[in-house]
Amino acid sequence: MRTSQPVAGPKAPLLALLLLLGAAACASGPKITPTPGTAGYDQAAEALYESARKALDSSDYLHAASRFQEVRAKFPYTKYGPLAELGLADTAFAEGKYLEAVDGYRAFVRARPTHEEADYASYRIVQALAKEAPSDFFLFPPSHEKDLAEVRQAVASADRFLSAYPESEYRKDGEELRTSLRRRLADHELYVAGFYRRKGKWNGVATRLERLLQDFPGVGLDSQARVALAEAYLEVEPPRLEEARAQLEQAGELAEEPGLAAKAKQLRYRIENPPAAEPAKEEAPEESEAPVTPAGEAVDVDVDVHVDGEDPGAGE
Repeated sequence: MRTSQPVAGPKAPLLALLLLLGAAACASGPKITPTPGTAGYDQAAEALYESARKALDSSDYLHAASRFQEVRAKFPYTKYGPLAELGLADTAFAEGKYLEAVDGYRAFVRARPTHEEADYASYRIVQALAKEAPSDFFLFPPSHEKDLAEVRQAVASADRFLSAYPESEYRKDGEELRTSLRRRLADHELYVAGFYRRKGKWNGVATRLERLLQDFPGVGLDSQARVALAEAYLEVEPPRLEEARAQLEQAGELAEEPGLAAKAKQLRYRIENPPAAEPAKEEAPEESEAPVTPAGEAVDVDVDVHVDGEDPGAGE
């Protein structure tokens, strides 16, 4: 019985090549993502997440964002799913897309307020809003001369962070950031008060400085604001001497600020030596309504005028 033998010929090498290519394709083809509960699911999520973090740390933002999105889509039921959401917000922050980052952090806090990273997300909201606010870059006008809506939002977010997470490891940094943000708002009030001062609008000066002292105490401007407010109280009509005196007393000795101390001394002198009251001005006599002669003399209309030298009473 004849047995079939392999046929050697020109087609054999081609067949071998096709088999090799097929094997290579299988080896390099798309990997199957493990499903929840199967072996390797958590390990695959961790590996992809760490790859995304590494890309972010290397400033490879395009690949970082792509891998974080992949983690979120493929592994939502592992601990790396929520962390990938934070990673996307961190990537936006690193790229300078601060408002996009704020949206990401806020969404995380709203969805997971008790997550172990919720305090981090809340603190990063404050940082991102502070970054979005006008800067003090030397080629631009000072930030206190601009609209500071983002700074006010950042202060409000800092208040919420400090209230919600009193034991956070980011609390100290949050407090320092809040103080610096409040100082920027206080600088703005001082700037506006200076604008009104140059215009001689002293009631406006007083209003702004009163607001500064009420809303932003302890940011390093108290003494300066109190001396300026004392001056405003002396300039308004009528002068508010006792209130000016009280502001200077609260301002203290000002030993470390010689220029401010000299100004305070001058104001104290004005309080103790107010200018003498001006004498009351006499009221001008009412203007006569009598007819006026060509010579400019008023004629008494109640007196009969003599005609031809006759006595107006003759013949009676």
